[in-house]
Amino acid sequence: MNTVVRRVATVMAAAALLLAGVACTSGNRDGGDGDGDGQSAAESIEIDGATALASSVHVEAQGCSLRPRIGGGGFVAPNLVLTVAHVVAGSKTITVRLPDGTTTSASLVAIDRAKDLAVLSVIAPQIDPVQVGTMQVGAHGAYVVLRDEQPVVQHSSTVSYVDLDVPGLDDDATDLRRGYQLDADVKRGDSGSLIISGGRVTAVIFATSTAAGGRAWATDATEANPLLQAQPVSAVGSGACA
Repeated sequence: MNTVVRRVATVMAAAALLLAGVACTSGNRDGGDGDGDGQSAAESIEIDGATALASSVHVEAQGCSLRPRIGGGGFVAPNLVLTVAHVVAGSKTITVRLPDGTTTSASLVAIDRAKDLAVLSVIAPQIDPVQVGTMQVGAHGAYVVLRDEQPVVQHSSTVSYVDLDVPGLDDDATDLRRGYQLDADVKRGDSGSLIISGGRVTAVIFATSTAAGGRAWATDATEANPLLQAQPVSAVGSGACA
């Protein structure tokens, strides 16, 4: 299979991660197309939006600056929230705003600083988790962000499936991860929001581009499977601030 390597010119910013020099290798994505079975595209998008609203959270992490670092996330297993590592790295306390608007404390139970993924323990048995899956290029998805203190459903489309060579959280070295280039309106504080496509969590937003409007980047949600399959329950250290 022929591949195309390109570089994205962006800059780093706290808690919103705007990419700095990301090398991308594009290819085909095998997996679900995110359009649902026996449903029209419009019906699938509406269902994905409702699923995102019911399972997504807002994360605030204190400890690295006077202001909290903020981001998104969502339930992918009972009482387990998937988010990005750069929001919670170095945190002393983590608070999660649930879909009903209530807040609760969270503990960090797994973190992969190379792939910028983290798992939080959040006791909320009333919330149904969404299973992790995949999507194909061209698939539409929904994700939830906070705008004026209110959860808002946003929509995305998948431009390409890529291997991302991304600057790590700890040094100047880059770390390879699978992910997607998205057509999505991603702003500061949206990192960690989960893309729901075809009724599954397919990607974790971690960056937006400063070089092109409406372009965003997300890690393939299956990259979190090693963290989730370990069934983490005990708190772990958050390491240094990102």
